[in-house]
Amino acid sequence: MAAEPVAPVRVLIINSLGRENSPYDVFASAFRSELMQRLTTPVAFHETSLDGARFDLALDSASFVRYLQNDDGTFHNFVYDREGTINTQGSTSYKSLGWWAVRSLWALAEGYRVFGGVDPAYAAELQASYRLTESALAAAHSEHYGEYNLVHGLRIPAWIPNGSADEASVALLALTVVFVLGVLCIERSSISYG
Repeated sequence: MAAEPVAPVRVLIINSLGRENSPYDVFASAFRSELMQRLTTPVAFHETSLDGARFDLALDSASFVRYLQNDDGTFHNFVYDREGTINTQGSTSYKSLGWWAVRSLWALAEGYRVFGGVDPAYAAELQASYRLTESALAAAHSEHYGEYNLVHGLRIPAWIPNGSADEASVALLALTVVFVLGVLCIERSSISYG
């Protein structure tokens, strides 16, 4: 399900905006899915219509996030170079359903929402990528549904992603977007409100 390679030279560099660096300077350490998620999500969240440069930026950002998605819904976090070689060995770029996966899930959900009005075919690709990761997260954690872990004397649901409240919070942001759009993989009738 991974997207075709993107042209990383078109990727905005967010963590190198000092006076000596143009926002379009390109170097390997900047090709991070998490940085693109930080860019994609606000662009998609705050824009209700995309045109011209905003469209190109949102498309490049969402495509980069999809490019780092694996066929099983997990994500890597970095590429090495301008050619887009995915870093599969880094200590912060291993195959994961962790932090960068839930950030990617949110970016995909927001991208799906916004592109739905301007490019339905691409929105469908984002939706398929979203569903792949949502399903992988559900499969990875549903076996513990109803179980709790004791953490510092508090009962914490054992089914939240990786036992992490911050990851669960970001995943909920993604789920909220698709819930409002009515395109959750899970059945609405299976969601408990009490």
